[in-house]
Amino acid sequence: MRELRIILSLSVLLLGKIILQGMAISQNFDKANKTKFAREQLTTEVRNLKILETQYKNYRDIFFRIAILDYRLGNLTEARTYIKKSLEVDPNFNEGLAFGKKVGI
Repeated sequence: MRELRIILSLSVLLLGKIILQGMAISQNFDKANKTKFAREQLTTEVRNLKILETQYKNYRDIFFRIAILDYRLGNLTEARTYIKKSLEVDPNFNEGLAFGKKVGI
């Protein structure tokens, strides 16, 4: 009888752990989906800004925004390229200078 109680207690404990793990998996899945959606939005915004870039050749703020978005996406090479373009248009652009330091230019 004692062994049965031990087995029952362990079973309840394991079931509780399984339920908690299932909840954690569900939360991680939701978080991954939100991250994926956010990345897709950032990528779409970069694509749209690059279209605008062709229409507005020397618009500092477009270059700066692309640099910021690329940085957030982890595209450091692209971020550096676009912050350089922004600073070519306006070498005294304070936010651009600060961000340039952040990305290593």
